[in-house]
Amino acid sequence: MFATDTQLLARLESVMHSELTEAQASVVSDRNEAAYNTIIAALHKRGLTKAQTDTWVRGKEFQLDISFFWIMSDLGWYKGSELEHDDLRKYNRVIELETVELLDSDGVEIGAASDGFAFKVINLGDHYER
Repeated sequence: MFATDTQLLARLESVMHSELTEAQASVVSDRNEAAYNTIIAALHKRGLTKAQTDTWVRGKEFQLDISFFWIMSDLGWYKGSELEHDDLRKYNRVIELETVELLDSDGVEIGAASDGFAFKVINLGDHYER
């Protein structure tokens, strides 16, 4: 996983201004894992393997945002916090997974063809042999 439950709990507690109960903390773990699995599945649809996805430099950011959104909105925890529901929507980044640029920590694009092989297409026009 990109982000730990501890990191997610810290984000939640900073917004809630209190510690979460044990029951609330167990939901955090489930949602954090679900957010990671959602990222893996979405990027698999784009042709990435799990190993490639795990090198994505923005994985932690997206996992924390997605799990934070799910927890705060699904359980209504935004009520009484400093976040309004409309402000919370910016953390729902699932749809962005379809188009977000995928770079590893070296700034190299991660893609289905990033297995070390490069292909160059040459336009030969009408000149070709059979």
